Amino acid sequence: MKSISILYPKVSAESWAKTYGLIVKSHSCYNCGKNLVANVPFATKRWRGLISPKHECGESYDFSTAVEIDQDDEILWKDFYYNIKEIL
Repeated sequence: MKSISILYPKVSAESWAKTYGLIVKSHSCYNCGKNLVANVPFATKRWRGLISPKHECGESYDFSTAVEIDQDDEILWKDFYYNIKEIL
């Protein structure tokens, strides 16, 4: 199984949403009914988005919204990821 590297940038949800054309959304958990707000910025190799904070129902019930990034940003991600791996 392939692992996915995820970064959680220390920026506001509003700033992240504006940069990537996202909307801070909320949704009720399908398991417990708790209102989940996707307001935690995240980045993967090909996606930028917002995800809800973790809660007791587990990862499979998290709520998120995301957009696919263009190839130039993907190349920057590869450079950053491999440089940070060397540091760690």
